[in-house]
Amino acid sequence: KERKRKKALIEKLKQHTVIKYPPSHKELSLPTILNQVNCSFEMNALLQKNIGLVGIRLKRSLSVSERVVESATNIWGYVVLTLWHVLTTWVYPVLTQLFVLGLIIQRIAGEVLLRILEWRLFPDYAALKDISATAQQVDIRLQQLCYWPIQYMTLRKRRDDWESVTNSHPEYIRFYNSLWLVANDVIIGIALGSYIIGNAGFVANQIDRV
Repeated sequence: KERKRKKALIEKLKQHTVIKYPPSHKELSLPTILNQVNCSFEMNALLQKNIGLVGIRLKRSLSVSERVVESATNIWGYVVLTLWHVLTTWVYPVLTQLFVLGLIIQRIAGEVLLRILEWRLFPDYAALKDISATAQQVDIRLQQLCYWPIQYMTLRKRRDDWESVTNSHPEYIRFYNSLWLVANDVIIGIALGSYIIGNAGFVANQIDRV
């Protein structure tokens, strides 16, 4: 019995014995990789600290106006260049001002409607958005609509500022995520509404039966 017990112990010891293998090429290169990661982190911290010395971020490609100028090599090119000059000098500023005016009017109307949805007759009374699901959805969409211009300006600013490249990622994700949610609501609403309108009798009968 003692012999068997010792033999079992030896077998258990064999299972816990550490066998040393020669290190692989990847294991040998691990210290170098760690040094590169640390150097990269220190370089990023140094660049972010001295970002003011870098200057304005260069554009990745030529603008549309520069490409139009380069392509103006014949008579048709000069005609296109003239039309482009008229558009950029006269038409585009007017359209821009009208668009900004429309945004201001939309923002004012949105703020007024938000005040109406949040208005309470007395401090202890519930607001309209608290008792109506439709009013609550309108309140959420109006808040998103009023915040979109600020997010868009933040995303435009990151193109010229090296410091905001990594710091504006949350705003980028939040902006397009809210756009995608609104698009989803519109698409699903149109699809469901079209189905109900086209099959009103069938849907009514099924709901009545359930």
